Amino acid sequence: MSYGLRRSLTANILVASVDGIRNGFMPPAKDYAVKEPQHLSSNPTDSHNIVIIGAGPAGLSTSYFLKQQNIDHIVLERGNVGNTWDVERWDGFYLVNPNWAVRLPGFHYVGTELEGYLSKLETIQYLQDYAAHFDSPVRTGVEVESLEQFSSGYQLHLANGDVIEARCVVIATGAFGIPKRPDFSDQLSDSFNQMHSANYKNPEALNDGAVLVVGSGQSGAQIAEELHDAGKTDTYRLATPVAVHVDIAAGTRRGGTTQWAVSTRRSKMSIQ
Repeated sequence: MSYGLRRSLTANILVASVDGIRNGFMPPAKDYAVKEPQHLSSNPTDSHNIVIIGAGPAGLSTSYFLKQQNIDHIVLERGNVGNTWDVERWDGFYLVNPNWAVRLPGFHYVGTELEGYLSKLETIQYLQDYAAHFDSPVRTGVEVESLEQFSSGYQLHLANGDVIEARCVVIATGAFGIPKRPDFSDQLSDSFNQMHSANYKNPEALNDGAVLVVGSGQSGAQIAEELHDAGKTDTYRLATPVAVHVDIAAGTRRGGTTQWAVSTRRSKMSIQ
């Protein structure tokens, strides 16, 4: 399939993909590779039995069960509870699972719209209410920069210079938090307004002209629909490629326009 997008104004390319499964497992949103002891502090700021990094659904659920067993722990969150949804999701975001499936441990959805979907703000509120529900020991505004192992546990080095020691560390930062842009995107003409879905907020943030949404997952599908509903009817969605062969007539100009062609096993789309 091939589409030609011709516009006198700048076209938009919105990438909706993240780093996914690598080597058979899904990496955390931040790669906390455990380092060999190099900068171990002899005077840590704090010490805990268990430290959970991330106050999203996984981190809070882990905290819930630890709290049930009266096991000492803390949860470190770089922003506020629900930070990923607050900072890295667009204004019109909705969960893709219906409300009847919103069932974090001990805090199931009890509203009347069982077949509805939580909006961005409702998702953030749900997570914050969940943390408050069982008084999760969350510390907000705390960013972990590195993690080092020593004989009896770990040291977490924080952005503010503090060091926390822990016997056990749970990394719950999510599996799809690293924005991924195709390597060839740097070769595209500056006439294209390129944006990742993590930075997209609403249709008004895009330039006039056609939009190519790269990625057909949750983000790509929702954003493409939102753009269409907002009147950007020249919105095209490219299925996530299995294997990508890029043929850029590399920024060469033909008739005053720039060509970009991407071919995948599923589709072929081009912008002129």
